[in-house]
Amino acid sequence: MESLIEDLRKIDTSSGSAVVRGLEKSTILLQLKHVLKDDNDLHSSKGGFRRVGGYQALNSIFKAFRMDSKDADEKVQPRGFLQALTQLLGVLGASLEGHTGNQRYFRTRLQGNGWDELRSTFERAYDLCTADNSTSFLVEDYFGLLLASASGEEMMSNAYSMVEKNFGDAFAESEQPSEDLLASVDKSLKASLTAATNLVQPEFLTLLVA
Repeated sequence: MESLIEDLRKIDTSSGSAVVRGLEKSTILLQLKHVLKDDNDLHSSKGGFRRVGGYQALNSIFKAFRMDSKDADEKVQPRGFLQALTQLLGVLGASLEGHTGNQRYFRTRLQGNGWDELRSTFERAYDLCTADNSTSFLVEDYFGLLLASASGEEMMSNAYSMVEKNFGDAFAESEQPSEDLLASVDKSLKASLTAATNLVQPEFLTLLVA
């Protein structure tokens, strides 16, 4: 665990775009997530993650996400930002799930409240997604990421984008959606939500109302 965290600290945190580039070239987050998820000894891997400074390393990256590059031409791409954030939240969620000591540490001892730090990062992500005029479902994927993080089910991440893909044109064609259309959307969302039997980290949903 210690060597993995040391590798995570080596990621360039000079700006958000630098973080995205560094994570695109690295498998460190995937390795960390596997260790945290697959270790049957709950307190061995997750407690070790906290003890060797895992949360401080994540926190540095979350802060860097909000920093602009000194190179004015180097812009953070929203899709790359979301993909990197997805990987980071996979590690964060795995480290917190079922471990009350880690949850308390992240909430109260990580230079204040870790959730407040994360909220600021999500505000940055939301601004990037809403400013993008493409049709790549960035906003839907943003909300799907929060839902997936709260439920601990990765498949939940496409719940909103699937609704947009399936029903977006129908909504665009009508100022007043029909009851049948709304019922179809409701059915689609409920089908997506069946995978989430409970919320393992409901704090992620508080970020929805940032």
